[in-house]
Amino acid sequence: MAFFVDHELIKISNQSPHYPMQFMLGIYEFPEGRQVAGSYPKRFTVDCFRGHRPAPAPE
Repeated sequence: MAFFVDHELIKISNQSPHYPMQFMLGIYEFPEGRQVAGSYPKRFTVDCFRGHRPAPAPE
């Protein structure tokens, strides 16, 4: 299983799951006592998300 962000390979795992996968995206801001600049709501835009299933084995 290979993980890419902005077409850049981030991680390869030699083990793949045997169960349905889900994708969860969370954006957090921790100001650590500082005043948060700007107004709300903030925006985080995802242009594209792709998941691929392996092709069936030939008979």
